[in-house]
Amino acid sequence: GNPKLTAEVSNNMELSWGNYGKKGGGGANIYYRAIDNAIETIRTVGSDRVYRTTYGNVGINHTLGMDVNANLKTDKFTLNFNGGLGLVDIRSAVDTGSIAGLHNTGITYNAGLRRTFNMKNRWQMELMGRFNAPTISMQGYSMSWFFHMVGFKKRFKNDKGGLGFGLDNPFSPKIDIVTKMTGKDFTFTSVQRLNMWGFRVNFDYKFGNMAVDKPKTVKRKLQNDDLKKAELS
Repeated sequence: GNPKLTAEVSNNMELSWGNYGKKGGGGANIYYRAIDNAIETIRTVGSDRVYRTTYGNVGINHTLGMDVNANLKTDKFTLNFNGGLGLVDIRSAVDTGSIAGLHNTGITYNAGLRRTFNMKNRWQMELMGRFNAPTISMQGYSMSWFFHMVGFKKRFKNDKGGLGFGLDNPFSPKIDIVTKMTGKDFTFTSVQRLNMWGFRVNFDYKFGNMAVDKPKTVKRKLQNDDLKKAELS
């Protein structure tokens, strides 16, 4: 760690558009983000051949990208999509030392899709998938990975709630996250294997009803009672 880290200062510009209705809609967001005091991971190998990792305000990080989202609602199913695409440029703000002159660029992207089916006898089926692109850093990157989920839910008769269960990553319970880094006189590769299989149970119920009353119109008679009464003669 590094207790002397200072806060990043980000300058952002965004342009957004969206159109939504009862049956669905969509939107898009184009952005540009510039961070001139970016906190970056610093990896070095000393003369003792020990690999060390720390952090510092040593980066200049500029990102240009776009996010999109869309949803569709029918009586039989709902469909939601969101994703993004960006170009990242990271370089070192340090002129001396082991990280002087470092520069890395890359494309980042992600996409998520969720679909819910309404079946007979108030049963629902939910499918969800999420793809995450490589993570770009000043000295390398971490490779992409995928997550998915399958779930079922039984809605109650009064439609105020339901009880469901789901499986996380049933078709690929283990994923490998590969990280590759390079620096002065070293190349570092790590493989992290994660067990992403899981079982989930969820329950929801809505109590009572919420209504918004229209404000009542109150009629008041204008009366000037702050005037001094005339004296009787």
